[in-house]
Amino acid sequence: MSSLVSVIMPAYNSGRYIGEAIESVLNQTYCHTEIIVADDGSTDSTREVVAAFNLGSRLQYLYQQNKGPAAARNLAIRYAAGDFFAFLDSDDLWTPRKLEKQLQLFQDRKVGLVYSNMECFQDGEIPSGWLNQDGCAGEDDELATPMRRGHAYEALLRRNFIPISTVVVRKDVLCEAGPFDGKFFQEDYELWLRIAKVHELDFIDEKLAKYRIHRNQISSTKRREYRGLCLLYQSLLFDRKYLERQSSEKLLIARNYLLNILKRTYTSIVGM
Repeated sequence: MSSLVSVIMPAYNSGRYIGEAIESVLNQTYCHTEIIVADDGSTDSTREVVAAFNLGSRLQYLYQQNKGPAAARNLAIRYAAGDFFAFLDSDDLWTPRKLEKQLQLFQDRKVGLVYSNMECFQDGEIPSGWLNQDGCAGEDDELATPMRRGHAYEALLRRNFIPISTVVVRKDVLCEAGPFDGKFFQEDYELWLRIAKVHELDFIDEKLAKYRIHRNQISSTKRREYRGLCLLYQSLLFDRKYLERQSSEKLLIARNYLLNILKRTYTSIVGM
């Protein structure tokens, strides 16, 4: 397979980590890639670290005033020339065969998006209680939806199980779905829902990406997370096409909207 893969890498004050992220792309067994770094207003050494690679047209550096990760990813996408887009946050890493294994699935099946499992690793001291039992950021949930393939929209409505740094998506699918929407705190989740509504998904149950957990990354509270999810489910609940949805889908949307209202209220009371 000789298709070009555009690696979309948003960055904000990532000078400490972005070099490792770029190296993990350059170390891929699948080599037909371009890297597009969208710097979202960094004030540290991010620009200098990227420039030191001196890869010519294979590595593009774009700069914008700080507008958030959704706008940075959309900027990179506008300059991308690939047949596939792969997303890698500037503090995360890929294992060497990630792209090779995922692109094979696009050859084997007609799917719009392929993702994988990932492993978490801790960089420095993390506040107590911030990691779950798996060593990752987020809540413990014994009833969490497992990874799914095929028509996974309703499963995805229950919970976002697609880590962004594992995703590869066909260019035509992303163009059809539209850009990341910055009004949502979980802008990646909202985009995956749009894609899964129309296209089948596939996944590789291997840890092909490494999610770095570090103190600088912890910029949001639970209250903000739940407020963002409330906005997302509210947008689905009051969408003009809501009444056309299947009963099970409508019930999931309403349930998750109410559940996150309760979680947001609770965290406001206890001050999380």
